[in-house]
Amino acid sequence: LDQNDVTHILDDNPLKQGRFLPATHIPIRSPVEEPLCAGRDSVLIFAWNVAEDILAKLPSGVDAIVPLPSLRTIRR
Repeated sequence: LDQNDVTHILDDNPLKQGRFLPATHIPIRSPVEEPLCAGRDSVLIFAWNVAEDILAKLPSGVDAIVPLPSLRTIRR
């Protein structure tokens, strides 16, 4: 995956915001500044250990893909 596939990454950690994902140049943004899933129909959640918390924040109609620890697709 690169910046052609993933437009940006949202992260609550202010130390990561404003930086880029290594080797991909995908920007890391604040979920406060970037409305969660604005104009998106699906999201990829790598933080599998807090996926349930993230899923609770997603608006209806947004599907989620959680690839770890085993692949799950959640239709909302």
